[in-house]
Amino acid sequence: MSRVLVALVVLLYAVGTPTPASGQRNPPATGAKGVEQELITIEREMADAIQKRDVARLAPMLAEDFTLVTPGGDVMDKAAAVGVVKSGEYVMQSLEFSDMKVRVYGDTAVVTYIGTEKSSFKGQDVSGKSRSIDVFVRRAGKWQQVAGQSTTLPPAK
Repeated sequence: MSRVLVALVVLLYAVGTPTPASGQRNPPATGAKGVEQELITIEREMADAIQKRDVARLAPMLAEDFTLVTPGGDVMDKAAAVGVVKSGEYVMQSLEFSDMKVRVYGDTAVVTYIGTEKSSFKGQDVSGKSRSIDVFVRRAGKWQQVAGQSTTLPPAK
């Protein structure tokens, strides 16, 4: 019985436990696969925070010098991006990720994916597919998004 208990403790330590504040697992991910999974989790948590208009959860995931290039070519800083979510100007009902790839370069990472979303901006339907690229930097052991850009994809033929 004691070997089962030891195996369970080792398994729990290896898997980690969710933290109440972030839902991320502890200890921090290490190695390429661990970092990739951590960034995928962050992408999903950001989408969830946007859907729930939880700007208190969203804002710390974005660096103070965050820049977003929208599908329409507009440039938003962190305050503007968080502001459109908080105000309800941008409403995301759902977002499905596909073709997600994570590339890690030390303390910098690039995440690319296709997002299929149901959303509106200033009351107008902007649902559809887009190809996106997000850039993250690890500062003081924490990943934050520093830049993002999305390009609307044409409807399937």
